[in-house]
Amino acid sequence: MKKALTSAVACLWCGATAMASVSDLIDDSIGYQNIRDGVVMIETETGGSFCKIDIGDEVFAEFAEGGDISGYVAICVPYDVFNGNFVSSDDRSFTDCIDASEGYTHVREGVILVEESAVSSLCQITISDDDFARFASEGKSGVQDARAVCVSIEELEN
Repeated sequence: MKKALTSAVACLWCGATAMASVSDLIDDSIGYQNIRDGVVMIETETGGSFCKIDIGDEVFAEFAEGGDISGYVAICVPYDVFNGNFVSSDDRSFTDCIDASEGYTHVREGVILVEESAVSSLCQITISDDDFARFASEGKSGVQDARAVCVSIEELEN
């Protein structure tokens, strides 16, 4: 049953060359977090992705009635696309920031708290639905508006 839902999903990594399903990402996950309505961050040991998951109530109704499932779409953008458009209190990449984290939690739509032993930050994550659509058709080069800004808690308090 789970396979029926995930079989319609293409998670694109590094353009259209390598693909993984959302269920594979979750199986490999070391953490995930809501970013905004319909978008989650999934972190794995070897990287991570922001996944836009579109699933309407009709999908669940079709499943409950034993019918063919349609209308479920997920597009996953690897979070290293943020490395070139990342503003922070230090010179690390976004990938390094998340990899060094001990945990994170949702603060509000588009904002997460990233906990680290040395420095904890509030990060604003911006990735548009258009970015997801362009990524699906053009790969990483299609992601134009994605951006992450992380400010250390210490900096905010001073």
